[in-house]
Amino acid sequence: MSFQDLDVKKEYRSKLISISNEFYTPILNEAITYDRAVGFFSSTALIMIANGLIPFINNGGNIRLIASPRLSEEDITAIKAGYAKRGVVVQALLRSLYDAADFKESQRLNLLANLIADKRLDIKIALVNSESKMGMYHEKMGVFEDKYGNKIAFTGSMNESLTAMDINYESIDVYCDWRNQDNWERVQNKIKAFEAIWNNEDSSVETMDFPEVKEEILNKYKKEENCYEEIKQHYFDENDKFEEINNSKEHINIPRIPYNVRLHDYQIKAIENWKINKYTGIFDMATGTGKTYTGLGAVVALSEYVHNQLAVIIACPYQHLVEQWLKT
Repeated sequence: MSFQDLDVKKEYRSKLISISNEFYTPILNEAITYDRAVGFFSSTALIMIANGLIPFINNGGNIRLIASPRLSEEDITAIKAGYAKRGVVVQALLRSLYDAADFKESQRLNLLANLIADKRLDIKIALVNSESKMGMYHEKMGVFEDKYGNKIAFTGSMNESLTAMDINYESIDVYCDWRNQDNWERVQNKIKAFEAIWNNEDSSVETMDFPEVKEEILNKYKKEENCYEEIKQHYFDENDKFEEINNSKEHINIPRIPYNVRLHDYQIKAIENWKINKYTGIFDMATGTGKTYTGLGAVVALSEYVHNQLAVIIACPYQHLVEQWLKT
């Protein structure tokens, strides 16, 4: 089977469907290469990339990943003060490698570590070049290729993260190079852009290899040699839908919005404005418009930002409001 046999849509919106199940998994089943530029580098991004990879790996697939470090204000200040940028970035990347939340995550991270060891997954870190300030490379695109040379490119708002795939309202535009000349040109443009950044040939972006970070991934997550088919049978059940993972007991101590709950556009906008304001502010909303759900959505966003290292205190002026929060 080739990409041309798949029902690949021109656009996917996560409010309407599961992008993980309906876009990534079918394409990865047939792909042999996957080039991906995401937002921030983190263990969460690695875990989500592992979702659906087993058929791709058994096809002999190889992955190239470009990501940006999540730099704190202290990191940026240190770089501006003349500290070695590489050292600061390394520390920021290492901070993003937190412990697996459960056994399944540990197996997926073990899988990714083995792919690095087998030289089938390579990771490079990109920073925006600017003399006046420290910028983050934040482009989101990807390119797949199958064994027949068919290529699929996509671009859009989505990161490789749990929140992006199943909680946020995200969308991606998809181009298939066999469909028409316009699609072919768009795919070629994405390939050229990715190659330029990967090879550090884009003057606006500085791309660096960090072997010490890949070594730390091996040290932290590689538990055993992988028999990929065995992993598929025991830890990557084909019937293990993304929604079921999202609501399993394994994530009971991690804030998540259930897959059957969708925030309204105005609630999503309120949370985004709150994030832009450095996660501070007050939701001033009319009765019945969903302040509680908006607040819980904000907790999920903040939890992901701090790598789930978060304690939440709910304070209410009246007993009935406390009971309402408990029911929610």
